Amino acid sequence: MTDALSRDDMEAVSREARSLGISMSHHMPADLKQALPQGFRKLGHAVHSNFDQIALDAESLGDSQHTLAQLGDTLSQCVSCHSTYQIYVIKK
Repeated sequence: MTDALSRDDMEAVSREARSLGISMSHHMPADLKQALPQGFRKLGHAVHSNFDQIALDAESLGDSQHTLAQLGDTLSQCVSCHSTYQIYVIKK
């Protein structure tokens, strides 16, 4: 997406953003989804919804600066979530 933004290719931006949208969350196994904390699921839903909005705005507005601001806000949510929620593998 950032490469497409640097080239002002809003069609590619939209395509990449849409691939990270809500439909992406449908590929998560149901048992994993149920095991995740509610806060994680809530943040994840918001982030994936943001990517859908980025895709829509990239198509309709075609404004790379607007999209870049949206991406910055969304990535801040990603960082916040990943710093709060972590999965550790315990080796026996």
